[in-house]
Amino acid sequence: GERCFVQEPLFVPRAGSDGAEDEGWIIVAVHNAATLRGEVAILDAQRIEDGPVATIRLPHALPYGLHGTWAYEYLGPDPEDPSVPQWREPNRVREL
Repeated sequence: GERCFVQEPLFVPRAGSDGAEDEGWIIVAVHNAATLRGEVAILDAQRIEDGPVATIRLPHALPYGLHGTWAYEYLGPDPEDPSVPQWREPNRVREL
């Protein structure tokens, strides 16, 4: 949209691809200034001009520089706190 600002895109190869440079997905975080919320747009890397094949609308804003901002100290939640959700490997990843 007119008031959407994209951040650094990420390329994800399509499962089973033959290694072609653009055979996969572009995933990009978006700040929607009209709604003051974040979005994640997924585009077919071979058909970027068609726009997103999917958009995930988040209930909150994403900070600018989400990927490229680093701090000297760890500023996240205490990993020893049992109320903090822990990463678990998925049993199965569904192909897009």
